[in-house]
Amino acid sequence: MLNYDHDLICGVKNPIGLKIPISARNGEASCEWTVTENFVGYDTILHGGIIASILDNLMIFACRSQMELDLVTANLNVNYRHFAHVGDHLSGFGRMVSNEPGSRKVFAEAKLYCDNTLIAEASGINVIVYPK
Repeated sequence: MLNYDHDLICGVKNPIGLKIPISARNGEASCEWTVTENFVGYDTILHGGIIASILDNLMIFACRSQMELDLVTANLNVNYRHFAHVGDHLSGFGRMVSNEPGSRKVFAEAKLYCDNTLIAEASGINVIVYPK
């Protein structure tokens, strides 16, 4: 399995990363994180690229927990619904949607919330990585 120790979102050994712990099991993943000023785009608003990266990781981890295979992102579609600010406590949820038999493509979706407010939602296609 691929090593995620230096991953920008969840890597515990990345000195400039977010270090968000992601729990994943049976095709679902979740995380919680409080926005810090290190990751804003401007003023106190969380950068959209960080939001997309969190959603991307949730989808990959959800798929990995179901398939026990390594995957990479082939397509990521994000719809932003609301701002997240420094100090906001976010909750994220991802799930594997489907894998066509015989295909390397795995479909997933994820959502990021602040309390009950939807911050962003994503859908994506992940591709199974086979060993060299």
